[in-house]
Amino acid sequence: MQVNFPIFTAPAGGHVKGHPDGELATAQATGALGTLMIVSAHSSYSLEEIAEAVAAAPDAAVESLTESPKPRGSLRRVARI
Repeated sequence: MQVNFPIFTAPAGGHVKGHPDGELATAQATGALGTLMIVSAHSSYSLEEIAEAVAAAPDAAVESLTESPKPRGSLRRVARI
């Protein structure tokens, strides 16, 4: 993926507190700019729902990987990306 705008959104959850579409709207705006959104593990929506919201630019959504105390949890998250 080529990044057109060298700034990305940092992982933060709870976007629905500021807008009803929450992270879906953030992902659409980020994708429209041609840059990356790092999705929080505490997002209001699943990674799959966010990726669907940016179908025109599916690489605009990536997940923030935080180390899990259980390695299989981290591996499951990687497999979803």
